[in-house]
Amino acid sequence: MSDNEILAAEHAPSEPLGDAAEFAALVESFVREQAPRVFALVEEVGERADAEIFAWGLALAEHAEVFGAAGRMRGSFGSAESACEVLGMARELRLVWLPQT
Repeated sequence: MSDNEILAAEHAPSEPLGDAAEFAALVESFVREQAPRVFALVEEVGERADAEIFAWGLALAEHAEVFGAAGRMRGSFGSAESACEVLGMARELRLVWLPQT
């Protein structure tokens, strides 16, 4: 068997998973389970004097993506916690998770 035949056999279509509405519900459930969690890295100013959002982030299963609130920074980290730790070396940051919907 050639490599192409093996790949074709491994990826052969299976039986449909329910009707169109049932499949749509399965896909929606799958997407909800895989959705990234949203977090903010909040910079504390002074001793509880003020705070501002330094960056927004998306925590995925294997890593976290971080985007500067001012639009000038972007980075990939192993986790939201590691993003906070690394970026917090130069400033006082707090990791804040947004509630999941």
